[in-house]
This record gives sequence, C-alpha cells and structure tokens, in this order.
Amino acid sequence: MQYLSMRSPYSSYCLDNSVLDINYTMVEPTMSLNVAGNRVNVPSLTSAERIASEMPISEQPGLCILVTRALLKRFTKQIKEVRLGGITDCERRLGYIPDHQLVVTRDLCEVFDGLPHAKSLSLRNCCLTADVLQYWSRQDSALMRRISSLCFHSIWFDRAEDCEFFVNIVPPNVRRLHLSDCGAQTIMNLAKRVQMIGSNVDYFYIALDFRTFKNATEALSVLKKVNAVAKELHLCICMTNLAIEPGYHALLEALPRLVDLSAITTLQLDVGAFRPLNYQGYERFFGGLIYMNNLKSLFLSGRAIAHQSLPMWSAIVNGVAQLSTLEFLSVHELCKNVRAENIDELCTTLPPTLLSFSIGNSTRFSDDNMMHLVQRCPTLVSLYLRGLRKVRLQTLASAVISLGTLRRLAICRMGPMDESMYRLVADKHATPSLEAVILGGNRAPLSSEVLPLLHARFQTVMFICHSSRWRESEYCMWRVQEAYMELLAASWFTECPGCEKDVSLIEDDDF
Repeated sequence: MQYLSMRSPYSSYCLDNSVLDINYTMVEPTMSLNVAGNRVNVPSLTSAERIASEMPISEQPGLCILVTRALLKRFTKQIKEVRLGGITDCERRLGYIPDHQLVVTRDLCEVFDGLPHAKSLSLRNCCLTADVLQYWSRQDSALMRRISSLCFHSIWFDRAEDCEFFVNIVPPNVRRLHLSDCGAQTIMNLAKRVQMIGSNVDYFYIALDFRTFKNATEALSVLKKVNAVAKELHLCICMTNLAIEPGYHALLEALPRLVDLSAITTLQLDVGAFRPLNYQGYERFFGGLIYMNNLKSLFLSGRAIAHQSLPMWSAIVNGVAQLSTLEFLSVHELCKNVRAENIDELCTTLPPTLLSFSIGNSTRFSDDNMMHLVQRCPTLVSLYLRGLRKVRLQTLASAVISLGTLRRLAICRMGPMDESMYRLVADKHATPSLEAVILGGNRAPLSSEVLPLLHARFQTVMFICHSSRWRESEYCMWRVQEAYMELLAASWFTECPGCEKDVSLIEDDDF
C-alpha cells in the first residue's frame, strides 16, 4: 500500500463542527487544534522533548491548556468526536516533518472532560502516561464514561506493565473498537477486556500487517478470540512485499483459516505481489470464500497481476462468484494489465446481490465489460470508476441511465469529460436517484449554461484541481453529504472507519 489514499484531497473540504482533530503539521512540536474550519497552533509536550529534558515533565505547556480551553469553550456543545495525536497522512507520506509523538498528560485529559457530548475518542501515535491510564480507568472519569467508540493507532506507554493495564480505560458502554499498529498481545488483552465486560462490541476493526503476529498459531488464536466478542468484525490485511519476514508467512498461513471466523462482515486485503511462494495460500483462501456467509464487503488491492500469475485472477473471479450475500466489491490495481476477456469473467459472474462496485486503474477495461457489469448487477446503488481510459463516454452514459437505482457515481481519470455527462447527472428525469457524484477529466472550466444546472440539482458543487500530468480537474457534487462520504470510502480502503486515519504500511518512498 504505497499510494496515498484517494480520499485525502477531499475529506478536508468537508468541515465538520462535531469533530475536534488535534494533530501535527510542522517540524516544530507545535500542535494544531482543528474544529469547524478553525485552526489554532499551540505548543505541546512530545516524547522527544520529555526525554531531552533534565527535569521530569508531566504537564503540557501552560499556553497549550489555556488556548485549548478557550477554543473548546466555543464548541463545547457541538463536539462529538475527539481525534488526538499523529501527523496528517499527506505529511506522513512526504516525510518532510517528524512523526511527533504526543505525550497525553493528566491536565490535557481534564480539558476534554468539559466536552459533554463527546462519544468517540481516537488516539494516534500517543504516549499514555501512568497518571492518564489511572485517571481514565476510574469509573468517575467524565470523558471515558460517555465514550462508545475508541480508536487505538500506535499507542505507547512509559512502563512495560502498562501494556496490560491500559485496557482498563475501555469503558463498559463501548460499542466500537478500532486498532492498528498493535501487537498480538494488545489485541488479545482488548478482546479479554470486552469479554470481561460481558457484552460483545457491535463493531471491531483491526488492521494487520507483518509486524502483528509471530506465527500462524498466534494469529489464529487471537483472531478467534476477537471473533467471539464482536458482532461485526472488520479486518484490513496488508500483505506487502516483505516476504522474508516471519510475520508475512504467519498471515499467509492463517489467511485460508479466516473463513472460520463467522463475525467477519468486511474484509480488506492487499495481496501485495502474487508470486509462486504464495500461490497455494491465496488459492486456498479464495477457494474458501464460499464459506464466509456473513461477508458483505470485500476490498482487493495489490500489485498489478503479471501474465504468469493469471491463474490467481481466475481464483479471485471464482471466489467472488461464490459470495451469494456480497453487497460491496472493490478491485484496485490488481487488474491493471489483465486482458478484457479475463475481466469479463468477473463482470459476468458477479453476485446479483451486489449493490456497490468499485474498480480502479485498469488499462484493458472495455465498453463490453461495462455493459456486462450493468446487465449482471442492475440494482447497483454505488458505482466508482477510476482510470479506465478505454471506456467511451457514450457507454458510460448508457450505463448510468440504465441503472435506475444508482445513488452514488464517480468517474475519474478516464480521459476528457464531455459536458453532456454533467447535463446527464443534472437531469432529474434521467438520473432520479443520484445523491452524490464525482466527475473528473475536465481540461477547462464548465460553461455558464451547465453550472446553474448542477447547482439547481445538488446542494453542494465543489471544484478540485489536480496537478497531474493529465492536468485534469474534478467536480464533486452531492445532495446528501453522507452519500458523498460513502462514495469516497469506496475509492480506497486504508483509512480507519472510526477516525479516517490512513493505517497503510509505507514500505518505500519515492519522494
């Protein structure tokens, strides 16, 4: 997963008054408070600064607490979600600034206690001190008593024993858990905590990579424990290309056994690169998909399938065809060089129950593939197409018109976009159900005749310019913002569903 999420250029444009996002955007350890379109920079305490200090530091700078209190006072009744720590995903990819590690202190926790409607807390690359763990573990903790959704992404502690003690901060009323960059023992401890509470969580999200497990036995025991305490299990597995790592082989060996986990409803799998050493594992996995009766959403990504690995494409096609309850399918990068006739095998065997389909970066996807897809799945409500430059606009228009239930549509990086497509999505009679649309491929601004039509149809019309070699721009339009965010979610899958943090593993950077 070396590509920046396709959601990142768009998400920041949706200003949400209910989200307090605190992160780092500078080389200096200066923290940015972001809420409702406002950004305020304050000094903060980081692990590097605390280690370098001769005197022990257990509090944030006075200005940090003072400014944070003043800002939150304005939005106290609106904020429902707190996202704390980490640098932005773009900065993480570029590598221009250090990944500052925020030290969460007791005085900062007391500031958040003043948010009466906060229901969600996300901790990203944070160091939790012993005082904070003790404070949040108390039953009278004002913030944790209200929290029903928790995200833990790369959290650290001062003492080794705190790795087990920290699960006590999970409140009894938690309904959603999201984890990434966590070891097997941490995941197991959280699962045991949920079991001790006595009520299964509604949603459990875990991002796994070669660093998570040491061997397949450990992987299966942990995942079975999580499966037992979750009503819905969402796994994001990044296989990467580090095939020499023991953790890679642990995941590869455990992969076929995932079919035994009945709670899995969403599976995101980056297969990395298909090579002879992993053929057997993937063949067994895709062959066993028929037993995943509760699987609703399947995301597949990885390196473009080479000619010698085409049997793996057939395994994918046959496996997907067996998923009678599948509602969402996303395939990105894998079929970049797959021939049109092989892609047609997928389009003509998709489960008729499919409601959402996303495909990206295929140089061979043809007009016939498009029409066969629409004929096979006439009840699609979401269609995301990106980088399919062989498909003609006339074919796209015909497909959109034939999908009478289509609510979300994205057509991006597919060559010059004619204004006729904009007129089509603006026509209430031709596309009565459309709620959110992303159209790209524009080389010039829209005419003065088309823009009023779009504004009359959609509540929001947003223009985004990309500095790519194609010099294309995109128009994002929606009547229902929730539909627009769901459309973005179909584009890439490395974000945490709880806090939208990109949890993909960066193997190598070309920047």
